[in-house]
Amino acid sequence: ELHIPRHSFPTRRSSDLLWKEFESYMNSKCKLKLFRSEAIRVGFSRLWKEKNYKAIVDIAERLPEQTIQEDSNLLMYYYISLGRV
Repeated sequence: ELHIPRHSFPTRRSSDLLWKEFESYMNSKCKLKLFRSEAIRVGFSRLWKEKNYKAIVDIAERLPEQTIQEDSNLLMYYYISLGRV
């Protein structure tokens, strides 16, 4: 079971707004250059709960590699998802 500390998540209302932003990233097909890290975290968390590992991998591979490498939560979602697709 994946454990993410509670303090790393935004409030419910801001989480919904960040999810909407993340959905726009999912709908685009190009490399992501401008994005909010908070939206990526919220998106990965929701996709994880939905067991949508392929979507996590797809988005992660469109982010700059440095973004994933520098955020241990994103890196964990990505690596575990890779093993499940």
